[in-house]
Formats: sequence, structure tokens, C-alpha cells
Amino acid sequence: MDSLARQIQELSLQVAELTRERNSSRHQRYSSDRRRSHSRSRSVNRGSGICYYHRRYKEQARKCVSPCAFVQKNE
Repeated sequence: MDSLARQIQELSLQVAELTRERNSSRHQRYSSDRRRSHSRSRSVNRGSGICYYHRRYKEQARKCVSPCAFVQKNE
């Protein structure tokens, strides 16, 4: 019976350690996501006034974001 109690104690310690590791990695992942700015990637380039989609896809852009100063070339 002493062996069973010792095994239960060891398993309890392992579960506690795994829980701490899991919570720690979840917190680190959340913190790093918050530090990264996601707003820059699709915003209007202030220098040119052209939206992300027109900078990326030029005339083929389908999701233009206002305000956008892109002028389509007439060929």
C-alpha cells in the first residue's frame, strides 16, 4: 500500500509540473502575440497613400481599403 501512495504522490507532482509548464507556455504565446502589431500589414502606406492590396496586387486588387490613392493605368 505504501508503494501505491508513493506512485500517487509522484503522479500528482508530475501533473502539477505539466500544468505549470502548460500555463507558462500559454502565457508566453499570448504575450508575444500581443507585442506584435497586426495593424501595419494592411494599412494605407502614409507615404504613397496606396492601400496594402494595391501595393501587393496592383491592378488585380479586389479588396481596396479606403482611403487609397491608387490610379489604374489605361492601356
